[in-house]
Amino acid sequence: SEMCIRDRVSTQSTWAIKIRYVGTIFNAGSKEMNQQVQQINVLQSPQNQDTISQTTNNCRRTKERKIGQIIEKVSQWRQLYYGVPDQSGSVNRLSLDEAANKVGISKKSLDDYLLQLRFGKKFGFNFNEHINDKVGVLRAFVKKNKLKEKETQQVSKYRNNKVHELETV
Repeated sequence: SEMCIRDRVSTQSTWAIKIRYVGTIFNAGSKEMNQQVQQINVLQSPQNQDTISQTTNNCRRTKERKIGQIIEKVSQWRQLYYGVPDQSGSVNRLSLDEAANKVGISKKSLDDYLLQLRFGKKFGFNFNEHINDKVGVLRAFVKKNKLKEKETQQVSKYRNNKVHELETV
């Protein structure tokens, strides 16, 4: 997985890498970490400078899936789970994990996508208009509407408490 690397710092006999997303420093005393540092050095070679500058400037996911793709993959995943009839007419059901492996996406990601799709539907997301947009558009929409819903619930709860206080006085 790619990380946005802000800086490499030499500290005495070990390496420390500052990672923008995490905001902490990892000391690289282990063999595995030293191998990762070597991989970073390869990435920073002149041939890869354009890729590195794009990655560090944007810090955007390059492999983010499109909404249309996740709808298709989640549909396949659930269909495999609910069962697919074979030639003899018997229904072959797979576990969620087996179905996820068959689809080629982790169960955790598929669960998350399904949740985002359900919330998108609940909040009135226009899937047809955004079918070719990345999942981040859906996530942002869901996040915004969840915050609105939470604020509405808090205001409603506050009003109900005030009405109850007035009735008891």
